[in-house]
Amino acid sequence: MSGKRRYSDEPRFKGLRTIAMIETSIERDGGVRTERAATSHRVS
Repeated sequence: MSGKRRYSDEPRFKGLRTIAMIETSIERDGGVRTERAATSHRVS
């Protein structure tokens, strides 16, 4: 993709965000616990 930008690192899409889901499984004392976390970050 190419296009005119005001400066070289300007995002191509205004308001662009990254989204991630992290899942962790922990084995302890004969059981398994699963934790999930979601995060969102605005690309600047």
